[in-house]
Amino acid sequence: MEKNLIDLHDEGTNALILLDLMPDLLLQIDTGGTCIACNHPRAFGSTAMFDKYIGKNIKEILPGYIAAGTLQMIGAVIAKDSIEIFNCHFVIKNELKHFEARFVKCSDDKVLVIVRDITGKTKENKKPDFSKIRDSLTNAFSRNYFDEVMTIIHTEKFDSGGLMICDVDSLKLINDSLGHRTGDKIISTAANILRQCLTENELFFRIGGDEFVIISQERKMDILYEKIKKNIEQHNEIEEDIYLSISLGWQNFSNGKSVKNVFDDADSNMYHEKFGNDNKVREKIIGKLVAGLRDDYPIRYQNTELLNYLTKMFSVKLNLSPHMTTRLYKLSVIHDIGIKNLLSKASLPFDPESIEFYRHCEIGFRILNMSKKYSTLANAVLKHHENWNGSGYPLGLFKEEIPLECRIFRLIDSFHGMFLNNDNDDLHYQAAIAKLQQNVGKIYDPALARPFVDMIKCNEDNILDILN
Repeated sequence: MEKNLIDLHDEGTNALILLDLMPDLLLQIDTGGTCIACNHPRAFGSTAMFDKYIGKNIKEILPGYIAAGTLQMIGAVIAKDSIEIFNCHFVIKNELKHFEARFVKCSDDKVLVIVRDITGKTKENKKPDFSKIRDSLTNAFSRNYFDEVMTIIHTEKFDSGGLMICDVDSLKLINDSLGHRTGDKIISTAANILRQCLTENELFFRIGGDEFVIISQERKMDILYEKIKKNIEQHNEIEEDIYLSISLGWQNFSNGKSVKNVFDDADSNMYHEKFGNDNKVREKIIGKLVAGLRDDYPIRYQNTELLNYLTKMFSVKLNLSPHMTTRLYKLSVIHDIGIKNLLSKASLPFDPESIEFYRHCEIGFRILNMSKKYSTLANAVLKHHENWNGSGYPLGLFKEEIPLECRIFRLIDSFHGMFLNNDNDDLHYQAAIAKLQQNVGKIYDPALARPFVDMIKCNEDNILDILN
């Protein structure tokens, strides 16, 4: 009489060692689908994983479509006394594995299932280059491999687990304001946070610049959703520089729903969340940029007291409205927001006279236009380096084409800038006034420059006190 798997287990250590050294997984299953015995092949994973199979029905331990296929094969083997082969896919340690299961009759109520991992052989037969299925930046699976997996899911009709789409919010704003190097860092950070939330039975893909997909064969997507949101929140509590937000949308696999419909539903759910996130996320990112300007560009903000004093006194001199005065204060804080992008380029020498530096007005304009809170200042930031004679940048505006607030701020900012990295003595003060006067009608509006020079002459003692 032939010995079955249980008999071999009962014969002692030597038999068990031989069973466990085999590369294949051996399962003894009764006609009802209960796992009676199994070996512990080292190539398949930990012993503890297989010990959990004993005494359980395969419906409890396998995805629905695999369990259904297994029961169908068991019935065919018992009825026909033949060897049947069943091919399936299963996610183990975040890798999609391809398996061949051979079913052999042991008795009228038991079958032996020999499961072999044929992943390597399957990959060799595929046309795509599987050596390049990883995304180089995040080490997630690539878009091409995602398409392959979706074809498998469509063919085998997954009926458990689900699909989640994860999209990094406001990546364009981060790229525009901080540079693509920082944008890549955000993508990598997002990928790491998402990966930390995965079980070993889930697949992780990067299918676009800021878009990831998670596919699970087992876990409920709502549980994964809550875990990801919690991890993002914890990250933002620690990280002070850049606010991270990821919009999520998910849908479960189910009988009767095509893979395309599952993906489309998840995508629609993700965009619904993104629609609610966008404004909030942009305001938080831009708010952090504004708050960090003093730290990132300290030379321009080392004497904000002087900038505020000049703004206040000149507003009084011109009898400006409270609204215009408030705008000038805000402009003094936010006008250089586009410079952060230039500072983020480590290989770029920071030279205020360089052509590259001229772009900071346009960059600031684009950034502020993404924010409801700051968009009203975007036009002033774009034009605050225009000159009265048309020699300024970036638009080369001439005389009254330049907004009044920009012509006023040009004087305040220029005079403030003349004292950066210089000794604040009386001689230098007089040289600064002379330089202003030399550029009246060139850089500065004559109608504004004359009262400005009068103001700084009348308030010389107060200004020098602030400087010193």
